Amino acid sequence: MGFGLIIILIFIILIGIYSLLLLNLNQSIVLLDLFFIELDFSIGQILLATFLTGMIVTLLLEFFFFLARKKNKHE
Repeated sequence: MGFGLIIILIFIILIGIYSLLLLNLNQSIVLLDLFFIELDFSIGQILLATFLTGMIVTLLLEFFFFLARKKNKHE
């Protein structure tokens, strides 16, 4: 196994541990009142969703940035 693969596996394990801690330590219920629907979420679920959404957006933006940068190098 390469060094990069080991780093990625460690990073995934740390994200998993962080996710479990967020869900277990933040059990308070938050009522989200939309126009016709009332939803109950725990604070841990909301924090985990925002963390993962931010990570996905960051990865997509980095992917597009490096893709455009690589395309400009070839031209």
